[in-house]
This record gives sequence, structure tokens and C-alpha cells, in this order.
Amino acid sequence: MSRCISFLAMLLTFTMVLTACSSGLSSSGTATTHIKVWFPGNSGPESDLVLKTLVPAFEKANPDITVDVQYVDWGSLSPKLNTAFAGGIAPDVFGHGPAAAAGFVASDRVLPLDSYINTLDEATRNDFGSMLDAGLVNGHRYLLPMISDGLLFAYRTDFFQQAGLDPTRPPTNWDELQSDALKLTQRQGGKIVRAGLEFSNAGIGSEQTFSTFLYQAGGQLLNKEGTEIAWNSAAGVRALQFMVNFYNGSDAVASKDGGSTGTLPITQQPLLTGQTAMELIDSGTLAGIQQAAPNVMKNIVVMPPLGLVQPAAYGGAGTGLFINKDSKHPDAAWRFIKYMTSVQTLQQYTDVTGTVPARASFLKSDLVQKRPFMKNFLEAQAANVFKPNPNIPAWVQVRDVLTRYLEKAMAQQMTPKAALDAAAQEAGSLLAKK
Repeated sequence: MSRCISFLAMLLTFTMVLTACSSGLSSSGTATTHIKVWFPGNSGPESDLVLKTLVPAFEKANPDITVDVQYVDWGSLSPKLNTAFAGGIAPDVFGHGPAAAAGFVASDRVLPLDSYINTLDEATRNDFGSMLDAGLVNGHRYLLPMISDGLLFAYRTDFFQQAGLDPTRPPTNWDELQSDALKLTQRQGGKIVRAGLEFSNAGIGSEQTFSTFLYQAGGQLLNKEGTEIAWNSAAGVRALQFMVNFYNGSDAVASKDGGSTGTLPITQQPLLTGQTAMELIDSGTLAGIQQAAPNVMKNIVVMPPLGLVQPAAYGGAGTGLFINKDSKHPDAAWRFIKYMTSVQTLQQYTDVTGTVPARASFLKSDLVQKRPFMKNFLEAQAANVFKPNPNIPAWVQVRDVLTRYLEKAMAQQMTPKAALDAAAQEAGSLLAKK
């Protein structure tokens, strides 16, 4: 009998231990909430910072929450999320670009954050400014941005001097951009060996470049309601023709061997290697150049935004954080999002990633002292110069159609007008289905 009693006691104790473990007790015996988070990308320095520094600091300050973070490559992120949603195993929090917000809302995948955002104090909301509207769909906010994103022109001051140009007076409009690019271009035997200007002319980068020039020309990709294509306007044709002229004809200033400069490794960036004197570029790439080649970076300066009708550039809020609508722990998820978007956390995060924090107050921080090129990006953000892609459910498919025809125009297989009209007709049917 005593043996039976001892065995039952041991079994009961073992069962209690298992129960305690499955309920998520901390080492102090306090019940913990476990949340799962997916971050996009594959940057080693970024993941090291998040996994080894930021998450442990959050868990220390919030002992009732544990966080499991997984990094997912951008190319796999949407398919993996769709699979996870379908299987009911999607993360509580996930990072994505704001252009995906409308699609997530249409699929009923994400939680409105209005009630949480409204708890932020006024100074914090003002610090985010227009960035708070990045994930705005049908009057509700679904995303809180960590960083902003954008493309501005940067140039090599040493090449300006060699070409007899004043490095303190960069181009301020399209005519000056084209004129200076011609003067900066170097040829050998009719072949361009140093481009006067480079920009992405293939892949998604071509759409972002086109959007920059389109916005500067006063055009739009879609109408205000997001229901009709607007890129095949006179402004759109003028913008695309301007792009085509840089790569074609007797006055070409860039080699057709270019392509998508944004996807090149840092050490192959044409502004670093000296293959170009000017480049349409993002802040993260510039940060990479600064780290890889600080002596070259001393000669690189970012121009203020150009404009034909208005100063503008492709950009806006970058990666932000969403909460899964089916999360069983939305309050804990919000606490993690609030932590990741705090000034203190973003200071560490953007210091490693080289991205532009989605808070205006960083314009007065030592970030600008460490990385002077950030100043124009932050000022453009504060002035609402950056214009994002439309936030509609079908945008990714619409963008891919536009990109395909932009490449045809850049290769002179179609005229700019014919390419934009064809893209509008094909993409218009996608809008009609949504």
C-alpha cells in the first residue's frame, strides 16, 4: 500500500510540474504570456541586435511576457504568412510594408490598432506625424511604423570637381540633373565607363524610380480613390521618357548594363566603385557604404528632393508592425510593438540598420551627426515629400504589371506612352476584380 501511495504522490508531483511548464511559468513562479513575432529580412547585424539585445531587454522590463522572434526573408514572407494564417499558426506580431495593409484588411487578418495608438501621449503621436497613417485602411490604422523609406539622389563631390562643377551646388531640377549628368559622364571608345547618373531600371526598383519622377512631374499612380489607373497621364509619359533618355540615344549618361542597383551588394554599388557620379539611392545603402568605405563616403552628399512641378520622391513609412487579428494576446503584442517603436529602441535599431527612423525627433538627434546623409531624408520625411505606393489590396499584382511594361520602355521595345497605356489596360482589370 505504501508503495502505491508513494507512486501516486510522485505521479501527482510530475503532473503538476508538467502543468506548470505548459502554462508558461517564469523562474519566479509568475505566469507568463508567450508571443510569437516574425521580422522580415535576412540581415545578420539586425537579427543579432534584435535577438541578443532588444528582446532580452524587453523581457527583463516585462517579466510577464516572453518573445519568440523569427526572421523570414522578404521574398518568402507573404507566402509563409498566408500558409500560417490558413493553418491558424500565424505569429502574434509581424513586420511588413504598409502597402500590404489593405490586403491584410481585406482578408480579415489584422487587428485595428486605433484604440492602442490613441493611448499614446500627444507628443509621441506628433513625433510619428503622418507616418501614423501609413497603415490607414477604411478609416482605421493597422500598423505602427518602425522606419521610413525613400529614394533621394546622392553624388560624388570629387567627381563634380573633376568635371568642373561646383560640389556645393548640386542639381535642383530636371534640366540641371540632365545637364550635370552629361558633364559627369566619361566614355572610352564610345563606351560609358563612368555614368553621370544611375538608377534602378529593372525589377521593383524601376517602379520606384518611375514613381519618383512621376510624383515630381505632378502625376499619380492611381486616382485618389484607388479605383482607376492614372499613371498613363501626360505627367507619366513625360516622367518615363525622361528615364528612357538617360539610358538611350547619343546623349545617354548611363550604361544599359545597369539594372536594379538597389539589389546589388554594398561593395558593388556604383557610387562606391566609382562607376557613377550620381545615383538615386536609399539611406540603408548609404549607411552600408559608410561602413564599408568611409573614405569614399566622405565624398558622397545627398541632394535635397528634386521637383519639376513639386519636390517629391518615392517613399514614406517603411517596415511596420501588425497584430494578428486571431492573436490570443493582443495587449502583450502591443506592449512589444510600443517598445520596438520607442525612441530608445529605434536609436539602437537604426544605428545598426542605417534606416531612417519613423519619428521626426531624430532630426535633432546625434544620428545626424554620425550619419550626415540622414539629414535630407529626415527633412523630406518631416515635409511629407516622400510619396508611398497606393494602399490597395491588389497593389502587388498591379505593381508587377507596371514594372513589366516599364522594362519594355527602358529597353525601347515600346514607346513610353504605349507602355503606360498597355500597363494601364492590363492592370485596370485587376482593380476591377477587387
